[in-house]
Amino acid sequence: MAKKVLVIDDQRVTVIVLEEVLKNNGYEVITSTDSSLAAQLIEKNSPDIVILDILMPDIDGIELLKIIRENYSELPVITISSDKLYLRISEKLGASASFTKPIFHDDLIAMVNKLS
Repeated sequence: MAKKVLVIDDQRVTVIVLEEVLKNNGYEVITSTDSSLAAQLIEKNSPDIVILDILMPDIDGIELLKIIRENYSELPVITISSDKLYLRISEKLGASASFTKPIFHDDLIAMVNKLS
């Protein structure tokens, strides 16, 4: 059975690219461009790993990471952002790994394989 990856990013292009890369590597992918739905999607889909953008409207990735850590402490979360400061903050808050945009797909897949 394929591992499930939840991708949350407000940039539709990023979501489409990551979904394609992950599916091509054998993962089942759930996506959302709406950060306010993240907790519901985790509850409903029980993903094996979350890829989470940091800079988003509504609920930003830092707040989402805090919520995920409070409720799903063992769930691996990879944070992504163009802002290295926010990535360092996310790592201090418990992100399993982080990547600066643009993301090198081979590196991301290697990390997803390792964490899931």
